[in-house]
Amino acid sequence: MTKLMATVVAATIASFGFTAVHAADTASSAPALTHDQSKNAKTQATAQYKAKKDVADANEKLNKANCDTAHNATHGEKSACKDVADAQAKKDKADAKLQKETDEANIKANSK
Repeated sequence: MTKLMATVVAATIASFGFTAVHAADTASSAPALTHDQSKNAKTQATAQYKAKKDVADANEKLNKANCDTAHNATHGEKSACKDVADAQAKKDKADAKLQKETDEANIKANSK
């Protein structure tokens, strides 16, 4: 279980670092946005966030169903499998939220 948590934490830190570097690169080179463009971009960022959350929920249900239907798996193995599905869903939702916040910060920084 500790290896799983270490992997999840390492992946989260790595994805955060990559997103922050990417945001710094794009923020300096993007032209200024009008009010309508920034409003549309923010709406699109929110829609993408909601879609990513829905995908994470669907994947979580699919992964848990796969855990339940695993042949020759003990109760403990099924439980651990479900814990991994939960952790992956939380990571995916956190990544989606971080991306939305980064996008909104970039939009705000590039607005007129």
